[in-house]
Amino acid sequence: MYFDRSIYQPSEWGQRFHTCNVDELLGGGAAGPGKSLALLWDPIICQGVVEQARATQEFPVGFPEWLEKLCREFPLRPGMSEAHALHMRREFPEHEENIARSLRMFRQWDPDAVYIKDVHSWEFSSGMKFTFGHCREKKDYVKYLSKQYTHEGFDEAGEFEEEQYEELDGRVRSGDPILQALLRTRLCSNPWPGWLKKRFVDMAPEGNKVFRFRVVDPSTGDFKYKTRMFMPARLDDNPDKVFVRDYKFKLLSKPAHMRRRYLEGDWNSVEGGYFDDDWNPNVHVIKPFKVPREWPKFRSMDWGYKDYGVIGWWAMDPDENMYLFYEFTFRLMKDRDVAKRVVELEKMFGFWNRNQNRSRLTGVADTQLWEERGDSGKSKAQVFAEAGVFWTPADKDNLERHGERISMRLRSYDQHRPPGLMFFDNCKKTIEAIPAIPVDDKDSTKYSKKSPVKHWVDMVAYAVARASRGRRTIPMELHELDMPDRSEEMLEDLSEGGIGRVGYGL
Repeated sequence: MYFDRSIYQPSEWGQRFHTCNVDELLGGGAAGPGKSLALLWDPIICQGVVEQARATQEFPVGFPEWLEKLCREFPLRPGMSEAHALHMRREFPEHEENIARSLRMFRQWDPDAVYIKDVHSWEFSSGMKFTFGHCREKKDYVKYLSKQYTHEGFDEAGEFEEEQYEELDGRVRSGDPILQALLRTRLCSNPWPGWLKKRFVDMAPEGNKVFRFRVVDPSTGDFKYKTRMFMPARLDDNPDKVFVRDYKFKLLSKPAHMRRRYLEGDWNSVEGGYFDDDWNPNVHVIKPFKVPREWPKFRSMDWGYKDYGVIGWWAMDPDENMYLFYEFTFRLMKDRDVAKRVVELEKMFGFWNRNQNRSRLTGVADTQLWEERGDSGKSKAQVFAEAGVFWTPADKDNLERHGERISMRLRSYDQHRPPGLMFFDNCKKTIEAIPAIPVDDKDSTKYSKKSPVKHWVDMVAYAVARASRGRRTIPMELHELDMPDRSEEMLEDLSEGGIGRVGYGL
């Protein structure tokens, strides 16, 4: 490759990315092989070096003879190049890392290069430009329609809509005889569903196969072929083996679909459930048993009125494995009625302090409990507290982290130890929800908040986040209760359907 490798050292995969001469190329798959860095440097290597050679008539070692001949035939005065690279992200703040990279590296290649901050664009001594652009809103592509670009790069291309890509790709053009031969559109992305997968991957999922599409001019009958290819990337393509080893362990800690997506580069990984491959009903669903008195117990709740709400009761064993031993699902029930039902259940379980007329348990709940006022003008949390049922606000800030915690508990088992998360088989709604929750269609690091089963998953997520602080932090010890533990008797009632319902509570 005719480039000073002391400035930028492409990996073997990067070299293939730079030397591939198809019109549209998607470099995609696993995280960590250096896709973004290769995309940043591609216009410099494939057009910038050529334009610099045309302007100086000095040709680096390895420069192709045919291209040198053209550059001598069509020389360029310094500052007069028509080359213009457009480097795109969906939102501009996502450029931060690559702009920082360019500020560190581009002047090493061209000491006379100038970065114009107001327009987020580089101008090199040959006259070539390199602009960082974005398309946050659906129609933001219109601000680029009057321009012409000789190189377009789309980083995390799956975030763009197909209409945006097609419109921008239509601006790749030039009247310069040399640049016409160097026009290219390059995309990089982790696996993403939809148009990107259909356009580049579905035709040959194994990749590295060039597809030719015949484009015909209906007025003359003339035709030309346009080429397209998908070039898979794997974490192992990164030459830094220490980074590969450490990052691999990081990815192995993620939920199943994320491991397949970011570690294996599986383009089908975002089409199933969030906990695919983590959930095993033969392992995670168990028969009820009498929970030992000394195990800490607590509850978690995702509130709902028109939507479903759900409360789960949990226990933790000495190894901090979690057991959901009872669930209560409700809908169209007022706060005081839900509180009344909780009191009834906890009295039946033996979790009620009769002397203080309050529950012995603590709980974490959806923050709506403190934000919304009921018919009495009091917050829902106040209504529950007056009934003797107390809650603290659940951690709702990080859905990605919630999903990871659940995933890690589901798969943390082997032949010598149980999983970190188990469900009594009477908790049917939650058992149905965990394997059914899909991946968010806009952010595959999270489970979908639009799914009708998300209430049960949120309830589990709040509990897992609470349990992550450790069993010792749960202020509830059953051996201090002033009445007998009736868990076993209660479970018999459950299995026989002996517990009645309140309102629309299930």
